[in-house]
Amino acid sequence: MLGMSMLTQGIHFSTSLSMHIFAEYFANTVADQVAHRYARIEIYSSNNHRERAVTTTKSAEKSQKFRALAESRTNKAIEAIARIGNLSNRQIYEYEETEVRKIVRALRDAVSAVEARFASPRAKGGGGFKL
Repeated sequence: MLGMSMLTQGIHFSTSLSMHIFAEYFANTVADQVAHRYARIEIYSSNNHRERAVTTTKSAEKSQKFRALAESRTNKAIEAIARIGNLSNRQIYEYEETEVRKIVRALRDAVSAVEARFASPRAKGGGGFKL
């Protein structure tokens, strides 16, 4: 009986130790999983923030590019219109009023086409100017 009792106690001790080890392992595993989930959330938040930062940077670059090109092209258009205005010198050039109206109408149409493209970016103007 003594042998049996010791055996039972040994099994009980062994079971108890196993349960303790299992409980500790389970607790650590759950803690690791929780920590891992929080880490994934932080990584996602970090990546999401980085993604927003990249988007913001790309947006800022696009905005800067638009402004630079818009200023350059607008200034060139204004200079070109001024050169057309130089054609008004009657000492150098001879023209009819109908030709002037065609030029002015073409310029207004071109400006209207630009306004329409900004209102609906998919619309495209076409054609050139002929007197």
